[in-house]
Amino acid sequence: MSSRFPRATFFPMSRSFHRPTIVRHRRTSRLRLHFEPLEARRLLAAGFSSGESIDPATAPPIESTAIGADRWKIGPFEPQVQLSLPAGDSSPSQTTGFDTVLDNGPSDNRVDLVILGDGYTASQIDTVYANHVNGMLEYLFNAGQDPYPRYANFFNAHRINTVSNESGADQPPNEIFVDTAFDAYYFCGNIERLICINNTKANNAKNTALAGAGFSAEMQFVSVNDSKYGGSGGSYAVFAGANSSANELALHEVAHSFNNLADEYGGSPNYTGSEPPEVNVTTDPQGSKWQRWLGYDQPGIGTIDTYEGARYFDQGIFRPSHNSKMRNLGRPFDAVSREKIILDIYELVDPVDDWLDNTQTIRGIAPEVWVRAVDLDVQDIQWSVDGVEVFGATDESFNLRDAGFAPGNYDVSVRVYDPTDWVRHQSSKLEQTIHWTVQVQSPPQVQSVQVNGGDPSRSLVTSIQVTFDTFVDVSASSFLLSNRQRQQGIELEVTTSSTATGTVADLRFLPGNSVLQRQATGTHSLVDGNYTLRVIASAVTTTVGDHPMPEDDLFGDQAADALFRLFGDRDGDRDVDGQDYGRFGQTFLQSATSDRFDPWFDEDGDGDVDGQDYGRLGQRFLKTIPF
Repeated sequence: MSSRFPRATFFPMSRSFHRPTIVRHRRTSRLRLHFEPLEARRLLAAGFSSGESIDPATAPPIESTAIGADRWKIGPFEPQVQLSLPAGDSSPSQTTGFDTVLDNGPSDNRVDLVILGDGYTASQIDTVYANHVNGMLEYLFNAGQDPYPRYANFFNAHRINTVSNESGADQPPNEIFVDTAFDAYYFCGNIERLICINNTKANNAKNTALAGAGFSAEMQFVSVNDSKYGGSGGSYAVFAGANSSANELALHEVAHSFNNLADEYGGSPNYTGSEPPEVNVTTDPQGSKWQRWLGYDQPGIGTIDTYEGARYFDQGIFRPSHNSKMRNLGRPFDAVSREKIILDIYELVDPVDDWLDNTQTIRGIAPEVWVRAVDLDVQDIQWSVDGVEVFGATDESFNLRDAGFAPGNYDVSVRVYDPTDWVRHQSSKLEQTIHWTVQVQSPPQVQSVQVNGGDPSRSLVTSIQVTFDTFVDVSASSFLLSNRQRQQGIELEVTTSSTATGTVADLRFLPGNSVLQRQATGTHSLVDGNYTLRVIASAVTTTVGDHPMPEDDLFGDQAADALFRLFGDRDGDRDVDGQDYGRFGQTFLQSATSDRFDPWFDEDGDGDVDGQDYGRLGQRFLKTIPF
């Protein structure tokens, strides 16, 4: 700030400050305190103690009704500042938690705006304070200046309810002192309109209220319950919530605290310092700092160029526009400041809230990938496959089969971006690209059917395995096994397992029609005969996407399928001949403990090949089972 608008730099009280002289007066219970150093008097008036601190703050522009820069310049405080001391200990504030007043999405991908209040009594929290907060938010996002209305859905807002014992704010030169939570006071740094607060107390209240909330304050305001014009920009954007210019004050001050924008009004004669860090002021009369905007005719602002006078100096430093909100209230943000606000929002908010997990290959007949953008009224979407944009693919989800892609492997990507022309550099911050590896598969098909796990024996048939070419959901109702001669259906028990590429269904037979019960083993066999197995398409669906088979699959309707049973036919050639008889002889009278035991000849499942099994073999010797 200039000498006319000095920047307030504050320090904790130290031993260098003069100790007060206390003079008692019989007619009053008040104490009259004498301070020589102005800083000590100001800190005492604000209720500061050693170790507490306050950030340097920037003052708001001069009130629009003021005439001349000296309107707010005041002399030093009166030598004597009169304080009313409480009769006993009193709690200056009580923080009762917070209310979320604007919820637009997950806090980990939103700007969490937090508002605290100072000078609001318990009876005013849900009335006056709530009205001030709601009024400011409605103005900011609905009727305020760009870019905030466009990016309203990028914000959540939370109101911290801190109770003060009294309303208002201190005015030390006018001997007005009130007991408030954060010790807000005017005339900070000898500038009447500059309101400062006790940051330590504000931080403590904020941290207490937000403990365990799962988010932190990324944009923070303090609304002071006073109608006198004023505010400041530091760690908190402070504004007089009861003033008619409160909403404009809040917009101006938060541009300091959230965006590090400089004030663009003058004051002192000539700036001789180094290049300032703020994006909206420069010592370069050519304006190379905002070269990308030079000559831009901004509605409501005029031509972006270099205009001398800014950052509290009238000469030697330049601003981008003739008159913007950083110079006077009631004006728009100019293009340079507006761009900085947008970039700062995107520093905290990614363009995409959520997306389908892309850590593994996405497989399916009609695989669909998706994203959730923050705000489709602000953002555009474009899908690409193998690096080529897909025309018309601009929704939050994308289905490769619907887009005409045949079975195969693809690299699928989506670009979610903000096409605004309000940002002319670092535009990569406004977009996000996500990739997936996607495999478009054919509809599920039966890959193979095996009887007895692939063993050629048909002396017993105890199981059937159906392997699919992809991962599917099946149940007993997915299969119909029938005895062709008897026209009987067999009740099934189905379990599944997986290979690297698909599902295997294992079919076992429950006691009933056409089933030989072998209770000793618990593994039952089909009786002699020919069978067919129908895999029902509508009852076989892909695990991902729930896509059915295109048509039923029938097995056993051809002789080569060998879906039959004939006890004694060890080699599965549809007869019981000498070769089968010879093999039976090798295992006759052997039990399950013998290495010569052949379970395919143990028809009754009692753990040995005995005379009963031999008798059944004899009944079928030299018999065949035609297809």
